[in-house]
Amino acid sequence: MGQKKKPPAPRSKQSLSSSAAEAEPSSEVSACTSYDGDEPSNLAEIKVECEKALTSFRRGSYNKAIRLMKESCSRHQHSALIHRVQGTVCVKVSSVYEDAVCYYGQHYHCFAYSHEHDRWIMYDDKTVKVIGSWSDVLSMCKKGRLQPQLLLYEKQR
Repeated sequence: MGQKKKPPAPRSKQSLSSSAAEAEPSSEVSACTSYDGDEPSNLAEIKVECEKALTSFRRGSYNKAIRLMKESCSRHQHSALIHRVQGTVCVKVSSVYEDAVCYYGQHYHCFAYSHEHDRWIMYDDKTVKVIGSWSDVLSMCKKGRLQPQLLLYEKQR
């Protein structure tokens, strides 16, 4: 008759790191796993950095996600994966921000994106000024120490 099959040897379970346990690999990162000339260890490091940025975005830390991607791009300039994920993060962040209201010394500024002009516009008590790109809005908020707030308005019918 036949021989009995031996049961497989028990394996020890490896503990997942905290970042790996929180989120599954995203489709943006797993879609770009082909070898693009980087060393395999470097590719693994790049994937981890991309996952950190995408996880920050999912949690609502949009500025942190952009900062992480900028840092990763400066470290891995020739990685196609980094540039693809950076594009994804930038598009997602820009689609989230439609307007921002900032408070400054009992004074409100409203930054709104004009699809007509493809630019950000600042509305003040007295003035309306074309600002430019989102990075221009961020630099203006930093320079003027403007504190962003969210105000919601409902359209009257």
